[in-house]
Amino acid sequence: MKYGQVAILLVLSVLGACAGARIDVKPLAAAPRPMAPRDVQSVKTFESRPDGAVAVYDIDAYGDVKPKLDVAARQKAASLGCDGVMILVRKEAIHTDNDATTGQLNEHHTRPGSHVDVLCMVLPAPASDPDAAPAAAPPSAN
Repeated sequence: MKYGQVAILLVLSVLGACAGARIDVKPLAAAPRPMAPRDVQSVKTFESRPDGAVAVYDIDAYGDVKPKLDVAARQKAASLGCDGVMILVRKEAIHTDNDATTGQLNEHHTRPGSHVDVLCMVLPAPASDPDAAPAAAPPSAN
């Protein structure tokens, strides 16, 4: 392979690594009911854990600007079937220019991406849901 081809591959791999959000999903618990992909607009944002809700996945989005990470995390939550998300961490990217002497020969630039960490919350099945597990029959009064 020639040096020109190697240089092009290197540039493309660096650009590919910088483009878009990276999403990591970590399973946490079993869902209280079956889950199916849903519309992004139906995914709610919870300030605190709703009664009976289960945190099924930890969704970690990083490497892009914060607004894009918020959208990417919500899209992933919707594709997994989450009823809502609860935000744990939301950090802006750190941008540093050559403000101080660093001891380095080159200019010093720090540009790590933003970070958003959310919990995928699944609410329990409503009582009128036909897919919900049937309630136990009351004991007979004999």
